[in-house]
Amino acid sequence: PRRVRRRDAARVSGSASRASRAAPARAASADASVDTASETKDVPRGDTAGAMMVLRDVRLTVGDRDLLVGANLRVEPGEVVGLVGANGCGKSTLLRAVCGARDVDAGALLVAQNAEVGYLEQTAVSGSKLTVAEEARSRMTHVRDAERALKDAEAGIAAGAKGAESAFLAAQERWEAMGGNSVERRVADVLSGLGFAREAWDRPCAALSGGWQMRVALARLLLSPAGDAAKEGITGGFLLLDEPTNHL
Repeated sequence: PRRVRRRDAARVSGSASRASRAAPARAASADASVDTASETKDVPRGDTAGAMMVLRDVRLTVGDRDLLVGANLRVEPGEVVGLVGANGCGKSTLLRAVCGARDVDAGALLVAQNAEVGYLEQTAVSGSKLTVAEEARSRMTHVRDAERALKDAEAGIAAGAKGAESAFLAAQERWEAMGGNSVERRVADVLSGLGFAREAWDRPCAALSGGWQMRVALARLLLSPAGDAAKEGITGGFLLLDEPTNHL
């Protein structure tokens, strides 16, 4: 694949060219081939020397065919990188490697240690049994974790646990810092911004066309820790978009 990006000073080599700057950093493919994972728990992390992601002499192979050989890439915080190439050339495979769904066959692929990685799969929300609003909220793990910590701290105070008050203050600060009281407004803003009328929020995703299912997946990504990241730089959000305009 080629990398296309708007940054003349970029140093690019290997079998992939590059495109614009914006935050959070994003990588988007235009491939229609490989099934994808929905989680990013096994992201390959390490010292990226200030970059959001680096590839060093990476080789990616499927079966007996090399998709990438000696690929080198450095994605800076705030950059947008577009992967452009024919179907089957390895764009989706590379994104799967970045999110930890598969390993590289040689070389090093590293994502910044504290970056929040979010992944938009080609499959969007196909197979979901949730409603539009439920699916949009389904990856708001940062909100659920903060809410759980606050409830646990409140229970600790009620039980007279040692250190409960300090734990409660810390949990409350965390809840307020991530805008816990404005969560429903953010959900409404995202869904409305993507064209969903209020009466459509309770519709099952399975009843939607492919294009509207992709919009639900975009909403889910934007409301995830990566899409909703308050921090910037290498501790901010890194969004991996696999055919984000598919069906749109």
